[in-house]
Amino acid sequence: MGTDSPKGEGNATQPETVLVSNSFQPTGSLTGNVHLPTDIQGTQAWNGGALEQTKAFSWTWFMIGLLVMPMVLAILSASLVVVPDLLFSENTSTTPLVSEPAFFTGENYTVNEFHMSEKFGKNFATHDFWDLNVESSTWYAFISGYGSEGERDVSQLTMTDDDGSEWWITEFHDIDFMFSVYLQVDGNVVRVASPAAEPEPIYVHYYSEGIGLFSTSSISFWIWPVSVVGGIVWGFAKKRPAFSYGVMVWGSIVLLATVFLTFIALFL
Repeated sequence: MGTDSPKGEGNATQPETVLVSNSFQPTGSLTGNVHLPTDIQGTQAWNGGALEQTKAFSWTWFMIGLLVMPMVLAILSASLVVVPDLLFSENTSTTPLVSEPAFFTGENYTVNEFHMSEKFGKNFATHDFWDLNVESSTWYAFISGYGSEGERDVSQLTMTDDDGSEWWITEFHDIDFMFSVYLQVDGNVVRVASPAAEPEPIYVHYYSEGIGLFSTSSISFWIWPVSVVGGIVWGFAKKRPAFSYGVMVWGSIVLLATVFLTFIALFL
């Protein structure tokens, strides 16, 4: 009897097992409306408006590239042709000094010297276009050159006087006279040899425009293809493709014309 355990003690060590039935099944579903927060609704409304604005804004940029840009280029290009640019320079002299006469095939020519500025002596015949004019009371002669591109180049016919000195043969404006006028340039001194029987020169004028690619005429031409390429690249880089498409409409014609004219200038 001493070995028997208390009845309650054995039951305490064994936890009771609780069975949970899984026989319950939901018989319905939840219904109702889901309301988004006010800030989310506002964001969607804002984005919708932005999309509409972006669409309209793209058409605006297309018209700018199609119409506004070529109009601005046309005005700028015309201004470069009509209005002299800062590269234009001129030099004049109206105080001739009589020098020793010169003889051409035995004919006596009076020689007058015109002293120009030091700038003339350094830059004479080194421009994209230059023109040296000599004027008297009855005749107007000149020599000119193109495309020297910074190097002195005078593509003018020459004549040697009886002493072996070389002179440039001038051309006459408007009227062909029955005599010749010759020119020499020595530093900043312009020598004019004219027939002794004709009126002596009283005025020398030199002007030049641009150097190489930087003349106004060259800039007014090259501004078109450069602007086309730059406009297309800028439009795509700034995520405004509509602008680039507008430029492409007329820019393709400009680029084709540029290639054609360049080919003619180089090979024909």
